Amino acid sequence: MAALMRTHDWAQSPLGCPGAWPPALRSVVTLILGDMTIPGGISGLENAGDFRRRRPAVPIVLTTGLASWAIDARAADIRLLLKPYGSDELGATLRAELKRAHA
Repeated sequence: MAALMRTHDWAQSPLGCPGAWPPALRSVVTLILGDMTIPGGISGLENAGDFRRRRPAVPIVLTTGLASWAIDARAADIRLLLKPYGSDELGATLRAELKRAHA
């Protein structure tokens, strides 16, 4: 996804080039929720790292069913939510990450 976003010809879109976007549009993302497994050969961790380089203040939460990803996620300072999880745990995790980002 990150590669598609980088290579997309935004100049041909109604939004225009990202550098010319108003601050409100550039800052609309307040949290990233993704999965560690992404089709197409890139991991969620790689995708999150790519995003983090561009927007370091935006919290990232990744989900997975594999506890073995925990070490890599922790090293990258990314919150990992293990599956299966319920809506209460998801909500608490997202609130905690938003709070931590704005502390």
